[in-house]
Amino acid sequence: MIGFYLHLITETPAIFSFLFSPSMTLAQPQPYASPVIRQYGVLLAVTSLILISVMIDIEHRAKMTNDDPYAQILRQRMAGALAVYHLAPTFRAIGRLGVHFRSPFWVGLEPSSKEVRGRTVEKGLSKAILSSPLVHLMLHGVCCALLVDMALGRSSLY
Repeated sequence: MIGFYLHLITETPAIFSFLFSPSMTLAQPQPYASPVIRQYGVLLAVTSLILISVMIDIEHRAKMTNDDPYAQILRQRMAGALAVYHLAPTFRAIGRLGVHFRSPFWVGLEPSSKEVRGRTVEKGLSKAILSSPLVHLMLHGVCCALLVDMALGRSSLY
């Protein structure tokens, strides 16, 4: 279940970012992209809510019976589906790292500002670190690996 918890921890800040400040998630703010980004935030939120309800169901079934094969199959299928999701941000981070390898590693980790709707918005260091391709690669890569391990039924972490 660690893979499920890590997925929730990883995606919760993204949900809020996509829903409440969609233009800040793009390098070049595009006003027409905001509804699409918000919709993606809604999809992530719904996926997380489904995961939470499945986790509660699995825990409830585990308390009712010692070994419920349905709960095991459900856990594995959910882990497999989420692992497939985490492939896309992992590959996107690898692509973004290709650009960063041509410049010093600290580029993009300093606080910066960007123009949003005619005003300058400061981005703090924590925002810069969270949007770093290396951080994305590590988080989504670890999520994907843990979830694949759960999907194959090999993990002893649940």
